[in-house]
Amino acid sequence: MGSIAVLREEMLVMEKYWERGIEFRGECVLDEEEFGEWGAACMSAMVMMGLDGMQFVIKSRLEALATPH
Repeated sequence: MGSIAVLREEMLVMEKYWERGIEFRGECVLDEEEFGEWGAACMSAMVMMGLDGMQFVIKSRLEALATPH
């Protein structure tokens, strides 16, 4: 399940990116609009990563079912 491990790492990187946006907002580096765009980009990426993970799990399960035991 190497792909799930890689996906997990990417999700953690995205979480840190989101947290950095919160820090920037608190330091007034990002205004409200910029922070909204930052958040939208982060959330879109997280949704796409989640969908990728679900597809991987479904594919793995289907392959396991198709393999004769």
